[in-house]
Amino acid sequence: MQHDSKQEIAKIGMVTSLGLTVATSLKMKGINKKIHFGAGMAFCGFALWHHYLYQIQPCSAPPKQKDIKKDQPEAKQAAPEKS
Repeated sequence: MQHDSKQEIAKIGMVTSLGLTVATSLKMKGINKKIHFGAGMAFCGFALWHHYLYQIQPCSAPPKQKDIKKDQPEAKQAAPEKS
């Protein structure tokens, strides 16, 4: 599964579970209490997953000099000779 798809699924899961938590909080009796608890736990899981999906991956090493494009103009120019 692609990284973008995982991010979208995490966002949808967060929105859905938070909406279910809010909806069941209006009447906390019977089965709603169990649904409320489960949706709250699901929200915590989706939020944690969402957080880890957006972590910056560490670089392995800076690019080597020969990896830099050769098409780039040289920054240094030869100094004019004095006569």
